[in-house]
Amino acid sequence: MIMVKIGKQLKENWIRHGFETPVVIVSILTAFTLNDWNDNGKAKIFETKLKIEIYNSIQNDIPRLNYNISQI
Repeated sequence: MIMVKIGKQLKENWIRHGFETPVVIVSILTAFTLNDWNDNGKAKIFETKLKIEIYNSIQNDIPRLNYNISQI
């Protein structure tokens, strides 16, 4: 009985449903794409900060290493 009602409603509104379905699918795919793009941006920022931190750490260690080498 319920299936008959659903079928009847789909027959009456097939143009609307035929338009809404692709719109919903495109919206979902767009949301996934934007989420991936945002995650990639965050990863790039993290990577850059990590590289700067490593560089600064090495720059701070060089004078101490040179001092230790000169003491040998």
